[in-house]
Amino acid sequence: MPRYFIDLHDGSEPVRDTVGCELPDLVAARAQAVRILTRVTQGFRDEPGRQDYVAAVRDARGAIRLRLRVSLDAGPVDHADCTSHTNGAAEPPSIWASKPLKLRCFLVSTDRQRGSAPVYAVLANAAEEALAAVAHEVALRSKPAIIGGLSKDTVRRLGLEPGELRLV
Repeated sequence: MPRYFIDLHDGSEPVRDTVGCELPDLVAARAQAVRILTRVTQGFRDEPGRQDYVAAVRDARGAIRLRLRVSLDAGPVDHADCTSHTNGAAEPPSIWASKPLKLRCFLVSTDRQRGSAPVYAVLANAAEEALAAVAHEVALRSKPAIIGGLSKDTVRRLGLEPGELRLV
């Protein structure tokens, strides 16, 4: 049976799974990651702002096969968002509509001590997610750092996909 590893990141500190668990397939690994993230959400802080947890499912070779994210965004509501009727027709209030996160391309350096540091392009929703992706993918002795970004046009030309790491 294949072994899968489920790494976690809370936006500040990655937790790498060094033991893993034997599961029949990637579907079972996804279900296990969902169970873990469900338990993690019980630890969300009761304060305004956004909290994110990311889980990365790795296979036995160390390749990231799945990335899951759970978020809590606790903020004030604009009165204009609370309308429940438009033109006399009943519609769900816009407060229930989730605003999509904007993908950006982050350039992340791994800051090696000797020689040139590898730089990865990562298409992610937030800097923390890009840093977590690099930290999970590459065994590092130092923390990765955001050193820049790429334009939407460059990302399109490269064919970079969300969550993909590309050495540049």
